[in-house]
Amino acid sequence: MLGRGQHLLQGLAAAGLLRRPEVRGAHLHDATARTAPTCGTAGAKPKASTPATNANGSFGSHLWRELALVGIEVRDACVDFPVFDAKSRSLKKKVFGKVGGKIGAGARAPVVEALRGITLSLREGDRVALVGHNGAGKSTLLRLLSGIHEPTRGSARVRGKVAPVFDLGVGMDPEVSGYENIIVRGLFLGMTRRQMRERADDIAEFTELGDYLHMPLRTYSAGMRVRLALGVVTTIDPEILILDEGLGAVDAAFIAKARRRMVDLVERSGMLVFASHSDELLLELCSSAVWMEEGSIRMTGPVRDVLTAYKGHAPGVGTVAS
Repeated sequence: MLGRGQHLLQGLAAAGLLRRPEVRGAHLHDATARTAPTCGTAGAKPKASTPATNANGSFGSHLWRELALVGIEVRDACVDFPVFDAKSRSLKKKVFGKVGGKIGAGARAPVVEALRGITLSLREGDRVALVGHNGAGKSTLLRLLSGIHEPTRGSARVRGKVAPVFDLGVGMDPEVSGYENIIVRGLFLGMTRRQMRERADDIAEFTELGDYLHMPLRTYSAGMRVRLALGVVTTIDPEILILDEGLGAVDAAFIAKARRRMVDLVERSGMLVFASHSDELLLELCSSAVWMEEGSIRMTGPVRDVLTAYKGHAPGVGTVAS
């Protein structure tokens, strides 16, 4: 049964008042192309946003974004982290190395400009890769898109149920059993207890943890924890999947086994934003990409084109982006 929003969209389209944008990827805007980003310095006032128009000059594409059931709209967004009681420049450098972005000058307290001038428009069906070196702002952007971080300036609007998967172990209790953690982790990702109970046997078979599932999580090795978390994550049904790769502790054979489940998870999700250093995974799961550098968007476009520009050569299957 169609929802009220879908009926309204169809009615507008039938009346010739609304046109859905046809070019995939055209909605990825490169904020660095703006001559005067509003977030370059602390305290700057963001520009008033201008509604997007379609080819006929109407506000069709803008209305599609406004009425869409699943979507993310970010305009000139900045995320700043003030550093209070900083005693020396060495502390500034330490924070900068961990968070990314730049240290703001002229402020009473040092400010880490983690994200600057981010403008993105994502809709259902998008499969977006995030690339960039460590500290470029990828993880901060994922948290902005998930609603965990609010923009210091600018705006970020999210429609749809978000499943943020940044650290596979987040939302798990070390003092309870593996089976209980299946429920706990599922609830953290927006599922119900009933849904997770129905999936428990499948997760147990996938993880190959056997009797360890009856033992407290604190008795697990790092690899076993990742197996359990990955088993839970790959059974959810997200509208918006925000994924930050964290599979380093798992052996290669298990990653190969999990690949099919990962692909199925992406196909079930309405939208994917995936940060990874694996060319192979990005090429397989994503169609477009955003290159982050020093807290800003350096480039957007088809995933292979962006990887080629970022790496300086064409990506090869099985290689890992630096």
